[in-house]
Amino acid sequence: MFRLEQIVLHGSEHNRLDGICLHLAGKNTAVLGCSGSGKTSLLNLLAGYEQPDAGTLTIEKRPAEVAPARAGLPLFWVPQDGGLWGHLNVRSHLQICGPAQERTQSGDDEDWRQLAAEFRLDHRLDAFPAELSAGECSRLSLARALASRADVLLLDEPLSHVDPIHRASYWNVLRRRTAACGTRVIFSSHEPVEVLRTAERVICLDGGRVIYSGEVMELYRNPPAAEPGRLLGPLNWFEEMERQRLYAAGSRLPADCGIRPEQLAVKSLSGLTAPGLELLRTDCCGLYHASQLRDEAGWEIEVLHGAMGDIPPSGNRVRVVIAGEQADCVVAGRSGERLS
Repeated sequence: MFRLEQIVLHGSEHNRLDGICLHLAGKNTAVLGCSGSGKTSLLNLLAGYEQPDAGTLTIEKRPAEVAPARAGLPLFWVPQDGGLWGHLNVRSHLQICGPAQERTQSGDDEDWRQLAAEFRLDHRLDAFPAELSAGECSRLSLARALASRADVLLLDEPLSHVDPIHRASYWNVLRRRTAACGTRVIFSSHEPVEVLRTAERVICLDGGRVIYSGEVMELYRNPPAAEPGRLLGPLNWFEEMERQRLYAAGSRLPADCGIRPEQLAVKSLSGLTAPGLELLRTDCCGLYHASQLRDEAGWEIEVLHGAMGDIPPSGNRVRVVIAGEQADCVVAGRSGERLS
């Protein structure tokens, strides 16, 4: 779809994009990064809203043998503010973006009405953007994009203003509809769960530079560094000194990778003489727990671990182990060496 070679986009104080080299082709792709990392600048560039100050951007057509027959637009862009048209009501937004040759067919009328119902806008068809809440505007922006049946959707933090209770259902609509018509999605997001469920590839930005580009599940399971790994959710990343202190306290952990909370457990020690850590407190974070631990020398560390099973009381002597193992087990590193 897009090929970027040494792309530079200037900013007021520093380059918003700096030496970007990417090939985006054929897979749903998430763009991740902290605020100011360059996510919106990259999507603006792909949408043609901005032009690069250096480098080349090439838009490639999908091969005929894999491109589905469609009557929609080649691309539809949803900026952060939604880009709604103030002079049109909800009904018109959904009707006007449908494929032109299908607007006169009976099925087309049914489709936009179904979209309105799926995004809970069917009772607001006569409302204009100024009369809608921020959440309703976000839902309308995404519904309008889906109505276009575009080959590619560029979405800049879609549904960011929608309440969390209903947000997942709208992501489900997005996934179902784009899969049905072969639409590819390139989107920025701060929601790790939806990235994992929607994207096949992920691009991580920091300071306008790419710090990771690859398969989303590879980043989740084997992050190359702490920063890109944490963009996909909670992550333990033990530096060498921390690993050594944990090792001295009897916790045998892989030495060369990040560890997700569900992969770890905190287990009580039965023997009073075995090396261990004092459990100072444990905080519930929903799907995982955060435990503050201290060794005999007073060094402290926070460990994120699974929420399943019994959590030892504060004051207990514990070890950090791979989930499912006993407190006195020996764990192999990624390369297979034993760390006993």
